[in-house]
Amino acid sequence: MNTDLGVPIGNAGIASFIISMGTIISGLFSYKLNPILGTGKVTTISIVMTVAALLGFSLWPSFIWLLACLIPSGLGAVQLTQD
Repeated sequence: MNTDLGVPIGNAGIASFIISMGTIISGLFSYKLNPILGTGKVTTISIVMTVAALLGFSLWPSFIWLLACLIPSGLGAVQLTQD
């Protein structure tokens, strides 16, 4: 990351923080989304968000772009719950 984007290696911590926060938010709200949307829709949205993030990773022209792609990557990690 630091050689391709020209940023310090310490910025990896920022990236880890963003993806971790997205995963935590996803986990906190997944129990509300599942009854409203249903398991199939929640799973589909999760997959689409993750695929969009992965496509963004492959096209990253800058560090800011990478950080923007980490948001849907973290939020796409939905933990499905059953009642």
